[in-house]
Amino acid sequence: MDPKTAGTIVTAVATVTAAVLVATFQFAAKMREERRLARVALVEADARIAASFVDLMSRAHARGTSELSVSATEVVLQTGPLVDQLRSQLASQLTGPTDPVLLKRVDDVLDVLQLRVHAVGFAEQEAAMQAVVALGLQHPLLTQAAFTGLKDRNSFHPVWNFSDAEKALKARLQHDGQRFRPRRPDRPEYWFRRGRS
Repeated sequence: MDPKTAGTIVTAVATVTAAVLVATFQFAAKMREERRLARVALVEADARIAASFVDLMSRAHARGTSELSVSATEVVLQTGPLVDQLRSQLASQLTGPTDPVLLKRVDDVLDVLQLRVHAVGFAEQEAAMQAVVALGLQHPLLTQAAFTGLKDRNSFHPVWNFSDAEKALKARLQHDGQRFRPRRPDRPEYWFRRGRS
């Protein structure tokens, strides 16, 4: 074989091999970045679901939205004997020993002034509780929280179809506990089961 042809072939093979290696490394880097972005998107989605879940749980437990009445607060907190007394009491707590009873009284006064809490109707509470149960059944991340919320709500106000919802959530917890999953530290169940195995 002609040495010139052999040199050309070796150069071509080396060029193709180098191009394949560079493309492989670029592809691997791109895949790592896509996996990282997917994990970030999953965390963001979990955070949004959890925030909505907590809001639903508040409604299910009859905690409505609250708002500050600015005009009423301004009138009450205008310079005068009440504000002067409040300032002196709070200043004494900062400079001297803390008096929990006094702080509780101050907190009660401020609580009366600050908010108007809007009522949550029974139908809204019940709908929110059913949504909490449905989300708990759908998302393993929320199952335990939904189960705890359901039992707590039922302890002070009976939940419609409580026994069915409780059985379903227990079954979901049991199913998730028995499913085979690689023991990876980025999954919550890895840390819960670590001490038991």
